Amino acid sequence: MKPNDFDSMDDFIDAALRSETWRTVPMGFQREVTNAVHVAGAIRSERRRFRYGLLAGLGMFTLVFGSTSMYMVLGGILGALERSIPGFWGYCDSIRFQLSRGWPEGAVFTGMLLLFGATVFVYREALPYRKGTA
Repeated sequence: MKPNDFDSMDDFIDAALRSETWRTVPMGFQREVTNAVHVAGAIRSERRRFRYGLLAGLGMFTLVFGSTSMYMVLGGILGALERSIPGFWGYCDSIRFQLSRGWPEGAVFTGMLLLFGATVFVYREALPYRKGTA
């Protein structure tokens, strides 16, 4: 029996399997398949949860590292400006006085809101794992 003797692959497969005997499905086969599917789903959910947790940790580390780096860089720039511009601290004091009327609190509040929103956005995708496996 050659595949070229048949019009289609389906006819070839039917002819090849025609002589095979039908065997019954063992008892508990459906339960075993269902359990295997549930385990595969739990593994997938755990991987997704781990991935989002890792990304959140990486994001927080990046924020802390970036903030520290910016502080160090800006500290160096401020030192250079202090040495090169006469009256630099007087100018900084006047700017600080103008901005101290409410700007720092607004900036801190906005930053905290952005961090909270980013955290909720990241974990919103990781939390639904409990619905399917509970």
